[in-house]
Amino acid sequence: MEVWRRFAWVPGILALVALYALNLLPILFLAALSLATSFVINRIQIRSLGVEFALFTSVIAGIAYGPWAGALTALALMSFHIAVANYIGPYIIWVIPEYVLAGFLAGFLQWDPVTLGVSLALMVNAIGLFFTFIFNRNFLGHYLPYAITNVIFNFLVFRAAAHGILSWFMP
Repeated sequence: MEVWRRFAWVPGILALVALYALNLLPILFLAALSLATSFVINRIQIRSLGVEFALFTSVIAGIAYGPWAGALTALALMSFHIAVANYIGPYIIWVIPEYVLAGFLAGFLQWDPVTLGVSLALMVNAIGLFFTFIFNRNFLGHYLPYAITNVIFNFLVFRAAAHGILSWFMP
């Protein structure tokens, strides 16, 4: 395993330990779903589809437990996703902060969870498209289908599950 990949796991492990220490166990269940999805997606090689539960889990954590829980969750999950997917290059410079920002904002904005989740999915993908255009234009053709399917996927997931999961976390 390359040195950078070993390092990529460290923030994820530390953030998961922090979530456990803060007694945010329900989020760890969603984190497990997110990590399992990441492994499956990379195993069957469909990374161009925008299927991931990192944003959903981070937004739910932010709504249920506050901005720092949302940010920590995003940091953990995106660190793991990058390590699992073996992404290197300029992409990691903006993708982790944009997800951390989304998780953090979810703890502040008092919007309907579906509206909030879809808005943050649009924000994350717009930031990603912007930085990809600026720093890695040759990857834009690969990223655009991912961004479009990611927004659609998040709309479907937030619409189907956000209210139910939040009622489980916040009775």
